[in-house]
Order: sequence, then structure tokens, then C-alpha cells
Amino acid sequence: MKKLIMVVIIGLIMTPAFVKAQLVCDETSYPFRLCQVVKEFGDVIAGNPTDAIISFVYKGALWAPLVVRINVSAEGYEFSEHDFTGYGILTTKAMNAPTTMDIYLKCEVPPISFEQTGDNFESPIPNNFTLYCYNETFYIVMPVSNNTLNLFVVPHIALIPSQFNFTVELMTDIGIPVIEPTVNIENGFGNLSINPPYEKLEFYFEKPENLSVRVLVYESIFYKKVPRERPFGLIFFDFRNSTPFNGTVQVRYYFDPDLITNKGLDINNIRFYRYDNGNWILMNSGVRDNYVWVNLTSFSLYGVFTSLYYPPLQQVFYGGSTYYYNITNVTQNITTPVEKIYVERYVEKAVCGNNVCEAGESCSNCPQDCKCPTGYECQDGICIPVAICGNGYCERGETSENCPEDCKVVEAPTPTGITGRLVEIASNPVIAGISILIVATVIIVIFLRRKIL
Repeated sequence: MKKLIMVVIIGLIMTPAFVKAQLVCDETSYPFRLCQVVKEFGDVIAGNPTDAIISFVYKGALWAPLVVRINVSAEGYEFSEHDFTGYGILTTKAMNAPTTMDIYLKCEVPPISFEQTGDNFESPIPNNFTLYCYNETFYIVMPVSNNTLNLFVVPHIALIPSQFNFTVELMTDIGIPVIEPTVNIENGFGNLSINPPYEKLEFYFEKPENLSVRVLVYESIFYKKVPRERPFGLIFFDFRNSTPFNGTVQVRYYFDPDLITNKGLDINNIRFYRYDNGNWILMNSGVRDNYVWVNLTSFSLYGVFTSLYYPPLQQVFYGGSTYYYNITNVTQNITTPVEKIYVERYVEKAVCGNNVCEAGESCSNCPQDCKCPTGYECQDGICIPVAICGNGYCERGETSENCPEDCKVVEAPTPTGITGRLVEIASNPVIAGISILIVATVIIVIFLRRKIL
């Protein structure tokens, strides 16, 4: 989930300058730990930079992505895109190595697009002012490292004096949220509009309790690992409740069916997953109409995933009958079985003579609709090439009688020698009969002679 190192700067009323402010580090921003203020922001004269330094420890085993978001707000103030500029320098050093890297961060005002994640951000001006600071290489925080971040904020020379509030967020292991609203739950129900008129969230608590739920919505996240059976992420939610709740809450995410099917994705295979220690765990969830539901007992980071739509093999019975096919084609490893969804469709009987070769028709039973192309003829419902006599090939339908030039009869050669003579004798029925009679007579004579002697 998105983790924050929250730096809150509360400025006093400016005359020609805004004054010294205090930095606060948030220890709960895992995987960044041991956050400490090294240097406070100083007094700033309009047009001159002020900087602050914070340090933190990163304990992850892989290079970490880093995007620094600087938010500026002021009561009743209308911002312009030139009010502030900034930049940063990240110094990262592996804990057990002498190597130190200084990485420059450029800070930009939205609209901005991150190629690494596909995220796009619009400017919140005039109500708020936001800078996104990042490096083109993106994954810049060393594994198991000590880190120092030096941030510079430069007010425009013509900035109107006011009391400005600054929040600096270091975002790493989730991404950059699209919206971050708070949903007020009253009597166990609350809802959030994400992208009208389709996308929205609804919360149905088991008990009629009142609380607030902060929802961080991400279109994409830094984690590239996805469930193998559902590799396409639709949206991601990081739910955080202000007070604990007991029991179960059903969360419903309403989606735009056309938007999903136009991408070739399966709307019937959408499910909720919980992110847990580097893996996505399938939740007890399912699809009803145009929303996917999930039953939760606690809040965390959740992703909504689906798969490509593959029409299953369909067995069709013609003659105006119906057929069924199963469109839930991915097995779920969850405790509560998910009901298989079946779709019934009516298949019209094929009509011979409408100039359309429909399923069930062939060149045999409906030659007017299923004509064979030139050079082919219909045999047993299949169009096969027409046999051409004289092309040197003995093709299907040709014989030595109707096409002797292609299907020639090859005569066996005349045998020679003793072996050949025997074969010739054996192959001639007359000669063979006489030979057998002579041999039989000789055998009888020999037998009688021995008997007399």
C-alpha cells in the first residue's frame, strides 16, 4: 500500500515572507523506518529557496521506486501553476557498503504522466498546489539502505503572502493514488462515486455502526506481480478505517461492462484479491449484474483482477433447440463455492436457399448455399480439387480405365535364372498342375518299390 512519510509544515502569516516551520516524520510509513528530521525549513523570502532534510532507513531487499509528492494548501487561496517550483536530491547508501549515490529528482506540476506505471495526473489548481518529484530511472532507493532526502521549495517572486500548509509524501511500495476520499459510514452504509455514472463503491456493514473509511484508489500500482489465473488488474483499493469494526462488511465495486468487454476481458471472472507479503490472495467474492462483491473482516490493500475472455467450446443442437455452456472457466480456491453461471441461448435452424452457408449446411445437403469454388467438386459434404486427367498424377476418381495416362498399369519383369524359372512355373497354373502331378507319381512309385523289397 501507499506509505507516507508525512512532513507537515505549518506556515504563519506572511508579510514579505513565510516563516520558519516545523517538520514531522511519520514512523508508520513502512518500509521506510527510523525517519528523523535532520534540518528544518528556514525562513523563505519570495523568490528564494528554502530546504529541509530528512533521513530514513529502507529495509527492503530490492531496489525501491520513489515518488515524492509535495502538496500545498491555503485557506481561501487560489493557486496558479507558477506559485512554486522545486527539486530534490536523494542520497542513498547500502548499509554494508561504502558506495553512496546522489540522485537528482525533478519536480513537475501536473498534468504529468508516469511511463513506468501508466499513471496520469491532472492539476488540482486552483484549490490545491501539487508537485511530483521523481527520477527517470524510477527504482532509485538502494536495497537495505540508509537514505537522506534534501527537498528544495522555491516560491515565485510575485507570490501573494498567505498562510501555507505543506505536506510532503514519500510514496514507494504501492503507487500514486488517483483519488483519496474519506467515506462516512452511517448506520452501516456508505458509498463513493469514482467515475460516474458507472464506477462506484458501496459499503454494507453487518452492524449499523458509524465510522469513517479512507479509500485510496489506484489505477495501477508499482507491484508487477499478478495472480496467474487472473493477470489483468482493473483497479486497486487501500481501505483504512478510522475506528475498529467487528463483524463483516460487504464491499461492492460497480464497473462499466462495455469498457471491460471492449478490452477482451471476462466480466464474469472478476474477483477481489488481498495483497499479503508479496502475493495476491483470492478473497470470497463474486459477480452480480454489473458489480463485483467481497466480504471483508478487516481492511488492507485489495486488487480487482480478471482474465481474458475465451468463449468455451459449445455443443450446438440445430432445429430450433437450445444449448448451454459454462462461462465460469477459472477454478477458485476459496472456502465458499462460487456458483457456476450458465447462459441459455436459442439457435435458429439453418435455412437452405438463403444464400448463406450456415452451420449444419454443406455442399451435399445444400449446394445452392454452400457452393464449391472453381476447380473443386463436392464429395461427402467436402469440397475437394477436381481430378484432371493428364497431369501426371493418379488422383481420387481416376483409374487405369478412365485415365490410363495417369494411372498406368506396370507389368512385372520376366524372371530369369533358376529362381526365376521356379517363379515362372509357380505363377503358371497349367504348368504348376502338371508339375504337382509328376511329383506325386514319383513319390507313389518310390513308396511301392520299397514295400515290395
